[in-house]
Amino acid sequence: MNLFASSSSIAAVFLVLLSLFSCQHAAAVTQLDVDGYYQQTLGKTVFIKMFAPWCGHCKAMQEDWEELAKDYEGDENILIAEVDCTMDGGKELCDDLGAEGFPTIKYGDPYELNDYYEERDYKNLSSWAQKTLKPRCSYEKQEFCTEKQKPMVREIAAMTWDELESRLDEIETILEKEETRFKEEEAELQKQLDSLDEEFKKKKKEIEQDGLFKLMKQTRDYLEKQSVKSDEL
Repeated sequence: MNLFASSSSIAAVFLVLLSLFSCQHAAAVTQLDVDGYYQQTLGKTVFIKMFAPWCGHCKAMQEDWEELAKDYEGDENILIAEVDCTMDGGKELCDDLGAEGFPTIKYGDPYELNDYYEERDYKNLSSWAQKTLKPRCSYEKQEFCTEKQKPMVREIAAMTWDELESRLDEIETILEKEETRFKEEEAELQKQLDSLDEEFKKKKKEIEQDGLFKLMKQTRDYLEKQSVKSDEL
């Protein structure tokens, strides 16, 4: 029996199994990008880590994040996910979601995320998630709606497709008009600021170039340097 060949075979099998285990372990975390974001998060409460592969803090919490993701794997209401902010599609999504530094962790409604500032180890992540991440009220999951939300969902459920589209178009038109108004007023304010800045610089230059002012400053500097104190010059 060739012990060397046997040992090599065992080592090879071990490496294959280790590789498979690593792939399964890593696969527990859903990867998001800008193209599939809303389809993947539809109707779910999310917990998202935005990271860069070179980030030390990101690496330190990776195993804890993967373990948390495995706890919620297949959950219909809660999604634990991550975004590689250095990849195509990931960078744009990180920008859209307001990533600032790495890791940036956010949670809640995919359309309106909140910042997570708590500890990043598995024990604290898991405890916090169990207390905080709850199913969201939605058209398809009305059982999770509060008494305040239920009438709104019933109103939406009674609409036809055309009525729903029409209402959304109306609201989006209002939002667009408000955004346009904001940008116009912002531009006007910027013009005023630019004008004030120009006026200030002009006035400052006039004062600084005044002969008496320059002479007075020079005199003060000279007297301070010579330690001369006088009530009259």
